[in-house]
Amino acid sequence: MRYGVDMIPTQLRDDRLPRLNSVERARSQSDGPVRIQPSDGCTDPVIKSRRGSAVSRNPLPAVCDVSVTNVCNAACDFCGFSRDKQKVGPRRYLDVEAFTRALPIMRRRHIRYLTFQGGEPLVHSEITTLVRAAAQSGMLCGLITNGWFLPRFIDDLAAARLKQLLVSIDGDDMEVHERHRGLPGLDGRIREGLARATRSGFQSPPP
Repeated sequence: MRYGVDMIPTQLRDDRLPRLNSVERARSQSDGPVRIQPSDGCTDPVIKSRRGSAVSRNPLPAVCDVSVTNVCNAACDFCGFSRDKQKVGPRRYLDVEAFTRALPIMRRRHIRYLTFQGGEPLVHSEITTLVRAAAQSGMLCGLITNGWFLPRFIDDLAAARLKQLLVSIDGDDMEVHERHRGLPGLDGRIREGLARATRSGFQSPPP
């Protein structure tokens, strides 16, 4: 398990590169347009050049970003989910049953990685249930958070088999960061949450 402060999930991003590179290889090896067609059993597509050589089993995106709510506890001026901004429509929270029904569909469409985000995903009262359901279906799960509720949820998220934790931080001055987020005391909560994450088995990525 990993945690970091990068807004882009590095591990999830890098896992997509071999598939994209294989598409490029197919194009470079072909005498014309690359065809995408199902393999035997019509479950996993393969990429074939005009010469007919199989290059990759899955050209489809393997990552799905799941916005579990449009609600956030922070007041970031640059974000449309800010608690100070008027929302278009009601507050929304992803329904657990609907999400659970969608998991087999995502699996059939070759989604293997989920990133939970918001708003602020930890304001969803059943975020741990969502992570557990996805993990039990065979997905690798990441989560992006501002860190305010991290001390409350991190132990349960680790037990639910969350694999990657990303804490959004605007810069190296935490006093400025707290002002940007409108959350006095956020620095201490992030530090406590990451300490608990480390004890729960998460590891910081190498610099």
